[in-house]
Amino acid sequence: MEKNRDNCLLLFIDPVEDSKIRKDLKENFTLEEAKNVYKELLSIAYRKVKTYYNAIPIISYEKTQKNPDLTWLDADDPGFVEYTKKSLEDRIRDTFRLAFFTGVKKAILIDPLTPRISQGQFDEAFSSINDRTAALGRNDDSSFYLLGLTQANLKVLDAPGFTFSKSGEILYERLKRAKLAVFETPKGFAVKDPENLKRWRSDKKETIQKTSADKKNPPQKNENPSNGEKSE
Repeated sequence: MEKNRDNCLLLFIDPVEDSKIRKDLKENFTLEEAKNVYKELLSIAYRKVKTYYNAIPIISYEKTQKNPDLTWLDADDPGFVEYTKKSLEDRIRDTFRLAFFTGVKKAILIDPLTPRISQGQFDEAFSSINDRTAALGRNDDSSFYLLGLTQANLKVLDAPGFTFSKSGEILYERLKRAKLAVFETPKGFAVKDPENLKRWRSDKKETIQKTSADKKNPPQKNENPSNGEKSE
């Protein structure tokens, strides 16, 4: 199935190398733990973006000599837009601009460290975004994990300072000051420390157990006619 080229999902990927691991992970895990957590979360986010039917993906990637492409993540090598030593805010601005330059009408950026985000939430966000409505997903630490805009609303990123620690709150206030409605996806949490890693593992375990139970105990079919009459 051909993807909807009016919509675009933006994903930032950094190689899983000692010097490239995000600071917020290295501050709370050992380096090896941080690398393993990041790669696992990134793989999950990448699969969601790759298999989502209603948008084309744009991947921003900083290639290195050790990892010049993305075959370490996907043997099919999805291709990417090269990112070279810019600030995170410039990276965000430039990737949104590139998406709109290619003809995309709506673009959503996601943070792979928030694993609860779902393709159903992508559907809801894309359906809500227009020139008067932006989409925003906030974590419980007030950071953001999803931002959806049209080209007309890209101006909310013009001023610096939207990736500070309370980035979700900062973006929300900017969107409201721009007189935009804000569609908010459910509150999430970023796996940046052992506590939220444990929380995520617990979520995964409960989901697996529920899925297993549903398979063992499928809903019983109602063999009686709905009008209450006995069948002959």
